[in-house]
Amino acid sequence: MCNKVFNTKPELHVNTFISEMVAQFRQSAQQKASSSSSEQQVSKPGEVPCDVCTGTKLKALKSCLVCLVSYCETHLELHLTTSGLKRHQLIDPVENLEGRMCMG
Repeated sequence: MCNKVFNTKPELHVNTFISEMVAQFRQSAQQKASSSSSEQQVSKPGEVPCDVCTGTKLKALKSCLVCLVSYCETHLELHLTTSGLKRHQLIDPVENLEGRMCMG
């Protein structure tokens, strides 16, 4: 690590710049987590639930005609950011996508 030889042990100090950056990062991460979880709604009767959520099913925002899956905001993110998934056709949420496929 350090190749410098010290005659006496140097006094250690906290790097305040990095410490403040970490504090800001933690605060913004907590705010983002709490706001995103409070903004998303639990699926109610008559609404399409997210097919990916385990436990409490959140309300689906879109259904994918390629994957035949309905997604909440969190699980939809990959379809909006990943180049291969961006080409998939998204529609307003629909229940029973597989049952709605054309039988040919």
